[in-house]
Amino acid sequence: MGFLTGLINRGLKNIGNSGIMQVYHIQPLSL
Repeated sequence: MGFLTGLINRGLKNIGNSGIMQVYHIQPLSL
């Protein structure tokens, strides 16, 4: 869980193409 949260936090902090891509890939995994 910590790993996923870390990736999401990184993506939100960067708020860029990489960030959005990461969040997009993490969202379905969380669901």
